Amino acid sequence: MNQDLETGERCAGSLHGRVLGICCGITAAWMVAFLGGNLAARSHEEFTSLFMGPLRFQGAYVKDYVSNSSSIKILLEYYGLRNTNRLNVSKKISKDNIFSNLPTELRTWAGYLSVFEHAIGIGYCNYRYFIMEPNAGLFEYINRMHFLKDIEQFLCARQNIKSKRPDATMKGYFYTS
Repeated sequence: MNQDLETGERCAGSLHGRVLGICCGITAAWMVAFLGGNLAARSHEEFTSLFMGPLRFQGAYVKDYVSNSSSIKILLEYYGLRNTNRLNVSKKISKDNIFSNLPTELRTWAGYLSVFEHAIGIGYCNYRYFIMEPNAGLFEYINRMHFLKDIEQFLCARQNIKSKRPDATMKGYFYTS
């Protein structure tokens, strides 16, 4: 069992003695680019060059700098991002409550989801929704329901792969610039 650095509670999952993967760093770097107005973070035409260069480089650095999702919040705050939760703590998210935990669409936001030992980024800007999955790339949605359905399917698949209990929770951090 691992220990949640925010609450001190023991939580499910094992790292088997390894450092977390580069996904946490790539996700954090994408969020900084996305909220910083870097158009390549939102453009399919430019995303590959952003991913192959700065995101992978910054991702490797962040992976070594902070080793888990509980400490990612410190790094993102250092980069000037404001957590939508004034206490700068994560939200416990299950596949059944992800939708109610998303920020409003009144302003641009990005989210860091720690999904059973894997991190993905999600975001909203100018009536478009995004999922940045470090192993699969950038996905863009105009329809909110399609976006929400894909997040739900991803989280359920991840939960099934990791053989978690049906009531297992994930962590979500949501930021604005």
